[in-house]
Amino acid sequence: MIKRLIDFLNASPVNYLAISNLCNELEKNGFRHIDPREPIGKVKRYTKSYEKDPQQAQGNTSNP
Repeated sequence: MIKRLIDFLNASPVNYLAISNLCNELEKNGFRHIDPREPIGKVKRYTKSYEKDPQQAQGNTSNP
């Protein structure tokens, strides 16, 4: 387990890469990305889903 953590940290030296790598792991394990711009009626019901913060996804780390 420690080796997996170290591998993840080595592959994610900045927050943008950490988010990208986490999203890839989620999708490999059956999760579906939900686009927050989609109208709620168009989002299908899934048991495994995730949403990422659009600002963090673009590499913007500043907090308002």
